[in-house]
Amino acid sequence: MISKKENATESRDFSKELSFFRERLQKYLKRFDVAGYDRLRDFLENIEARHPNARDYIVFHVVSGSTPPRECTHFDFPEDDSALVWIEKRLAEK
Repeated sequence: MISKKENATESRDFSKELSFFRERLQKYLKRFDVAGYDRLRDFLENIEARHPNARDYIVFHVVSGSTPPRECTHFDFPEDDSALVWIEKRLAEK
């Protein structure tokens, strides 16, 4: 039986995080254009190789252009693989 606390975690609303992430992703894509898409593709391939459950993360779907299924229980990958951290590092480049 699932406790109320576990159930609340599974149904967590990521709307604020998602809105901010999409804003940063759009800024990245506007700045880097086609080359940015190529770098994102490489990033996703590396993430998928390191994280067999990559499709359980909302940002994986957002970056790849697909709609996250309702079953996604995670927003972003751990910091070493965080999509948001990756994007912020690219935006900080001159």
